[in-house]
Amino acid sequence: ELWAPAAAPGGWRHERTGERVPPAEKTWRGREAAFALEVPAGGALTVYLRVADPFGARLRPVWWPDERAFHATV
Repeated sequence: ELWAPAAAPGGWRHERTGERVPPAEKTWRGREAAFALEVPAGGALTVYLRVADPFGARLRPVWWPDERAFHATV
């Protein structure tokens, strides 16, 4: 799960991904847990992630500044 600041001041955007989330509810359809984020040039963005797995969570965060590069690897 991802929580990121929403466009409206003080609000939060919540997104889910994973094996138990229907494809229509995911930002990116497929096996990868990925979220689209927009960070202003020279700026910063604070996001919160929640990772859960009954067999032990494994997470390898990767930043893809170019969306095309992400799609080229999946």
